[in-house]
Amino acid sequence: MENSAPFALDARRGPHRLWPRRLSVQLVILFSLMLAGSMTAFSYRMLGEVVGNITATMKMQASVLAKHISATGANSLLQRDYTSIEQMLLRSIDFPGVAAIQVCDSTGRLIGDVSRSPGKPPEVHYGRSPLQIPAGPAASMQIDNVRMVAWQPMILGDLLGWVKITYSLQDIADAERNFWLTNALAGAAISLLALLGLSVLMRRPLASLARYTEFSGKLNEMHGEKIPVDSHSIELQLLGDALNNASARLAEQAREIKIAMSQLEALAAFPEDSQEIVLSMDADAKIQYINPHGLQVLAAMGLGSEEMGSLLPRNYREIVARCLSDGNIAQAVESEFKQRTLSWTFAPIRNQRIVHCNAQEITEKIKAQEYARNALVEKQAAEAANQAKSLFLANMSHEIRTPLNGVMGFLKLLSKTGLTDIQRDYLSTTEVSAGTLMNIINNILDFSKIEAGRISIEQIEIEFKELLEGIILLHSANAEIKGLDLVFVFDSALPVRLIGDSARISQVLSNLLGNAIKFTQHGEILVRADLKEETDADALVEVSVKDGGIGISAVALERLFQPFRQADASTTRKYGGTGLGLAISQTLVKLMGGEMSVESRAGHGARFAFTLRLTKLATDNACMPGQTIADTVPAELLLKSGNTGEKLRVLIVDDNEINRKLVRMLVEHLGGEADLAENGVQAVDACNQRDYDLILMDANMPVMDGVEATIRIRELENGKRHSPIIALTANAMSGDRERYLAAGMDEYLAKPINEKAFVSILQKLGLAVGATAIDTPHAAVSGSEAICCAEDVSGAGVQTALPVLDPQMGVELAFGNREIWRTVLGMLFDRLPEFSASLISAKNDPEVLHQEAHKLAGASSYCGTPALNHHAREVESLAKKRDMDSAAKAVDALLQQIERLLALKGNGELAAGDNPIY
Repeated sequence: MENSAPFALDARRGPHRLWPRRLSVQLVILFSLMLAGSMTAFSYRMLGEVVGNITATMKMQASVLAKHISATGANSLLQRDYTSIEQMLLRSIDFPGVAAIQVCDSTGRLIGDVSRSPGKPPEVHYGRSPLQIPAGPAASMQIDNVRMVAWQPMILGDLLGWVKITYSLQDIADAERNFWLTNALAGAAISLLALLGLSVLMRRPLASLARYTEFSGKLNEMHGEKIPVDSHSIELQLLGDALNNASARLAEQAREIKIAMSQLEALAAFPEDSQEIVLSMDADAKIQYINPHGLQVLAAMGLGSEEMGSLLPRNYREIVARCLSDGNIAQAVESEFKQRTLSWTFAPIRNQRIVHCNAQEITEKIKAQEYARNALVEKQAAEAANQAKSLFLANMSHEIRTPLNGVMGFLKLLSKTGLTDIQRDYLSTTEVSAGTLMNIINNILDFSKIEAGRISIEQIEIEFKELLEGIILLHSANAEIKGLDLVFVFDSALPVRLIGDSARISQVLSNLLGNAIKFTQHGEILVRADLKEETDADALVEVSVKDGGIGISAVALERLFQPFRQADASTTRKYGGTGLGLAISQTLVKLMGGEMSVESRAGHGARFAFTLRLTKLATDNACMPGQTIADTVPAELLLKSGNTGEKLRVLIVDDNEINRKLVRMLVEHLGGEADLAENGVQAVDACNQRDYDLILMDANMPVMDGVEATIRIRELENGKRHSPIIALTANAMSGDRERYLAAGMDEYLAKPINEKAFVSILQKLGLAVGATAIDTPHAAVSGSEAICCAEDVSGAGVQTALPVLDPQMGVELAFGNREIWRTVLGMLFDRLPEFSASLISAKNDPEVLHQEAHKLAGASSYCGTPALNHHAREVESLAKKRDMDSAAKAVDALLQQIERLLALKGNGELAAGDNPIY
């Protein structure tokens, strides 16, 4: 048992001991194996190709021969001329490789049987057993390692018999054997020659490698020496150079270590000139030496040299013992004495039982660190207070805005009642004051969000010129009231379509334009958009607003962009404002990667400008993302009335302003002309005055609904020109289709209108779309299909969570135009306070509640506000059923959705991107 372990060790080492340890032998063996493997693989591949070619040739010969015998012998077999068949077989047996040819009838009975052995004449056989013929009358071929058999049917109208040809594959096997023998001999000769060449070629490099190995093993003793470099190989030359460099570096390091040790010993031995306290202590922590500076420090403190321990750390004896034990240096060990702080270093001396100590006074450094810590704490406290202030402003702005929305809503309702002139004047002043207060609150909220870093910048497609024109149009009324001229100059070199944040650009320009109108009493205000730089990818745009107002002094310019500050304190009293607008605008411009500047002199007006680098959007004639077909096809080719060449005349009847606006945009996009009516009475009056090619009729309206209006219009026609009427319904119920058709309507569409479904119904009605009437690849969508797509609000279905705001859905409903969606969304937001007040007032009146909910459902159909639309339609349905208990709960849920939307607008989340907000 004692010898088992060594034996096991030798057994484990056995395979490694069989492998030669010399590199030259290893290279020879490895090269031999690789060469043999390569030749074997090459020979195997070549042999496979040769054998494959021979076999393919043999198959082709067998097939041709079998077909020849079958065609030639079929007539003889039919006439029972077996002698002719036997003679034909004797002639055919001479083909190379043919071992036997047999002909049998359809039952397998042999008619002719001829075979041939190598080196012998052909033999004819008689009386052999019948053949096992193939199952079907088709040619076949079988092949194995020794022979190949081909079957060919003999057919002359019917199956008469079979031809069987047997080929011997012995020649192929002999050729394979000779091939391997020849290649083995040639491979052995080539390998021997290659190994001899390799041995001669590698002799010198291996010798150089052996010299390098021996030199590297002795570098410890031979550092600084050099070895001759072998230049016959780049690798060996690099290795030799590396070894020589390593030897030189080792020698240099040895010299540096020697010098450093000398300097360290000199420093330890002569610390007389040091401006630090330097001590030497033995193994018992007894002080052996104190330098002059240390004695001076002791004297200044009124201490003697024997009292040096008072300046040392209290555990200095433990530190000394530990340093001598482990040989490590102890650093930054502090001690205090009489309000003075020292930092000590304990360093043991090798091969000696001595510890050198030195100390630096860090009293002032400690004080500076303490001051910095206190300053950091105060800074954090100030930031926390500022954050709390921002949060307070945001919360208070939200809390104030919520009831203020209700006040503004009731003011709008009040304005629709009968008021005296004085009351209407008071109401107008109150509405202006409420709007001003809302703007101030929004500014404070924006500013608090900027301070909290919660403002996000959106990157969307912008029709830049249309965006600026829209902002200027919004301010034109205020300018007109003051008698000011608004002039807009748009650089023709500017790209029309860019990528940026349209909401933030609008906010900045609106602030600059509002200030210009506020501080200008007469003259004009010039708005310019200029191209400063342009690359293939982007454009540097400058937007400026120049006025002829009161101007700004040089001193006031320095604090102009500070929050809650205006150029002059008297400005606030005269013109109003919070002093936040410019600070917010400057921050928004910086967040968009731009800069804001101002040029002004007191009494000479001001010029505010901001630059933005906006990404360009490639334009072409194809539909871009977000476009509809109507954006790319010429409008005049899309809708025409009959064959007159005139534009299609359409009457749009809807009690909701947003719906009328969007449907009109769709009709005009498609090249038609639209007249508008708010109810059935106006629709009947319009039809009484002119003929229309198409009437789009809302089904549910106050004063007169769509069904009654359709009946009156059909009575007016009285056999005259028939105007197709399409019903527009948001929630078609069972039986509505029959009621609409019975009233005289031709088709119906579900709200919100789908552009493809609309075009499909136009084609169905025979109205021209494009150059021809019905020539489009789009499949028609019937009105019933559209209505089936409408959402079920009856409560029968399972309602999943709906987004409060879905920008992508809103853009799609606005026919792919983001600016149209923003416009209708803004119209909805303007009316939300009024809707809120109306719903609260009508909570107990089912008729009024049904009307108000219907209005809100219609107004929100195209705005990408699915949750609001769903709740509005639910209230409408419950009020119609007079289920007031359920309706009251539904109204509360609807009011929450309104408040949530208003909060999104106030928080700036409308510019957060295309993702739905829940």
